[in-house]
Amino acid sequence: MSSNVDLNIRPGFDGLVSEIANYVSSYKIESDLALDTARNCLIDTIGCGLLALQFPACTKMLGPIVKDTKVPFGVRVPGTNYELDPVKGAFDIGCTIRWLDYNDTWLAAEWGHPSDNLGAILSVCDYVSQRNIADGKESLTMRTVLESMIMAHEIQGVLALENSFNKVGLDHVILVKVASTAVATKLLGGSLDQIKDAVSQAWLDGQSLRTYRHAPNAGSRKSWAAGDATSRAVRLAMITMSGEMGYPGVLSAPVWGFEDVSFNGEKLSLPQPFETYVMENILFKISFPAEFHAQTAVEAAVKLHKSIKDKIDDIKSIEITTHESAIRIISKVGELNNPADRDHCLQYMVAIGLLKGNLVAEDYEDDVAKDPRIDALREKMVINEDKRYSKEYLEADKRSIANRIQIHFNDGTSSNEVEVEYPIGHKRRREEGIPVLEKKFKDNLDITFDDEASSNIYELCMNQKNLESDVTTQRQEDDAVKILSGVFEGKTLGTPIGMIIYNKDQQSKDYSNIKDVFRPNHADITYQAKYGHRDYRGGGRASARETANWVAAGAIAKKILKKEGVEVNGFVSAIGKVRAESINYKDIDNKYFFCDESKLTDLDSMFDNLIKEGNSVGAKLGVIVKNCPVGLGDPVFEKLDANLAKAIMTINAVKSVSVGNVDDLLNLKGSEARDEITKSGFSTNNSGGILGGISNGDDISLSFIIKPTSS
Repeated sequence: MSSNVDLNIRPGFDGLVSEIANYVSSYKIESDLALDTARNCLIDTIGCGLLALQFPACTKMLGPIVKDTKVPFGVRVPGTNYELDPVKGAFDIGCTIRWLDYNDTWLAAEWGHPSDNLGAILSVCDYVSQRNIADGKESLTMRTVLESMIMAHEIQGVLALENSFNKVGLDHVILVKVASTAVATKLLGGSLDQIKDAVSQAWLDGQSLRTYRHAPNAGSRKSWAAGDATSRAVRLAMITMSGEMGYPGVLSAPVWGFEDVSFNGEKLSLPQPFETYVMENILFKISFPAEFHAQTAVEAAVKLHKSIKDKIDDIKSIEITTHESAIRIISKVGELNNPADRDHCLQYMVAIGLLKGNLVAEDYEDDVAKDPRIDALREKMVINEDKRYSKEYLEADKRSIANRIQIHFNDGTSSNEVEVEYPIGHKRRREEGIPVLEKKFKDNLDITFDDEASSNIYELCMNQKNLESDVTTQRQEDDAVKILSGVFEGKTLGTPIGMIIYNKDQQSKDYSNIKDVFRPNHADITYQAKYGHRDYRGGGRASARETANWVAAGAIAKKILKKEGVEVNGFVSAIGKVRAESINYKDIDNKYFFCDESKLTDLDSMFDNLIKEGNSVGAKLGVIVKNCPVGLGDPVFEKLDANLAKAIMTINAVKSVSVGNVDDLLNLKGSEARDEITKSGFSTNNSGGILGGISNGDDISLSFIIKPTSS
């Protein structure tokens, strides 16, 4: 046989590619710590993305490549009106997430920000969910988002523990691309083999150089590099799902493989199994939008601010003692040319902390940087390495990011030496950091949304159970309300308010099999008997969707009533045989809107069984109206309780309405049931705040029963 040939025997997939695919395909996430940390990571990441929208340099990158392009199942970019294809959607979400460099970080042999993977995860989850709904399938849940985050964090973080891509000149976003490709392929419905194929494609790509992160070439590409990586990951996942092949020896192939071409011939290592370690130990950037190696340095500078702010001109030198990674990445002298240059300069960030006692994103902009005192302080800084800091930076049980600062003055005196070894976002300071992180999220929501929307989003995100809720219906609508008239720039005009909600999920073909039959316990048969004609496509006026516009109008009415001091609260007090033992308004912030949170486990169990049976149950709901004025209603034909009962009975599936304490009224004697009048008001409220059809000033209490869904 001639020696001038290649042996064309196709190998099995490289072990690392298989490990990644096996993990994503089959690992079960059971760590409560990882899930809770993922939720915190999610809210912090979304909040930072919203804050980035305040910066034109970021927003100029967003939107469809071709202006006004419309796509089906368009991916929503948080805080904007854009609906984009999944690839550009991943880019835009990833771009906003990383623009300010102000959320999570992972530090090891390689550095990075695993939350960057949310660009791909949110984009694909939104796209798949909308596509599923259109096909009559269920949407993905936020539990899926959190589990995907944990897996992407784990892949990126574990690969970073011992593999230093920066030492061969490659940017850490290579790991974002690999991790995002794996989870995106799974979310798109990929099999184990397809995940392997897609991951091999990610390693096969030419990879980003770190040029744009280092002096003298640092620039804004570092702020959108992660978005670029996640969008490429989604593209590779979609290419693979179209049937494109993979490349088994992508890492190990002699001469042509990644390890020989891009990693100096070294074998990529996997120091520990993929589980949930990275998410459980992730670092949060909470206090300052500073490159993470500088977080503790800025904190130390801020602590020194009060004692030195009046002695700035008397400073002789500033001694900064740090670790090797900080020196290699962010220690630089000379002119700083742009915000991206400044937010990767240790000396600049410390100078701002000393001068202002704080550091915010706007401090990297040109109008702040022109302050001559900043460069004057930079020139006085001396950078030293503490070998212990460098050693403990890499130790698994510490992973410190230590800095200390001492200032020396012209008169020979010195400040106290301030040392900070762990930033507030470190696992060792998690208890201290999470309340600050939550406030940071709320502040970022307030920048983008009105008070009510901001509060609603915040309250949902603070509740792990609600966020992960898998209680869904087979047909799902996004209930997006479009206001047609009567409102301008967020305020009413005094003219009629017109609103419309489009039924995007309603498809006539879904109901073709009942065209010639009547559904039991539905209004089909009575409509046909009365009118001789009916619309079988979803129930017509008998559809539960009829109530959507009432909810929209009710939301406006509730705002008006709130201005008058009237509060309306609704809740669920019984579902099937699970009954609330008490009513607690604070408890209703759960996925069932149930007023007794102690019963949630029972409800979960009941719903699991109902789903297996393909069955349903009825429910009892309640409404409490507080601060209702006295005198509403008339004695005979316009009784308040009669009008309320009529309104509630108009809701489809409601079969009974009660006013007051009806559960006890049958068992109480007249002397017990009467609401005694005292100087401070009524001693009890068995009548539910209405006497003789007229409100008496007490809380109005209503309850009603909804029958089980029959088909």
